[in-house]
This record gives sequence, C-alpha cells and structure tokens, in this order.
Amino acid sequence: MKVWPVKHSPLLRQPEHFISREELKALIQTVTNNLVNIKDETGQFLLRPRRWPRD
Repeated sequence: MKVWPVKHSPLLRQPEHFISREELKALIQTVTNNLVNIKDETGQFLLRPRRWPRD
C-alpha cells in the first residue's frame, strides 16, 4: 500500500488519474498506427526540411 502523506502541496499529492497497463498499451498502439498510416500525396508533410537548432 502506498502512503501519500503530503496534502498541502498539489505537486506532491497523490496523482488523480491512473490508467491500466493495458489501456496505456492500447493508446500507444493507436498513436503508432495513426502515424504509420499518414498519407501525404503532396510531399509537403513528410519531405519538409527539418529546422535544427543552431549552436
């Protein structure tokens, strides 16, 4: 059992939202599938040059 003794600080309080491992895996799979299935007929999205930060 986890104990969350700090009640006065919102940053140290018990997290309010937990999701199960299976739900997290399903969400990651959905994002991965959506990224893989991007179709770019114009070439503007996938071939756009990257802007690297300058040193």
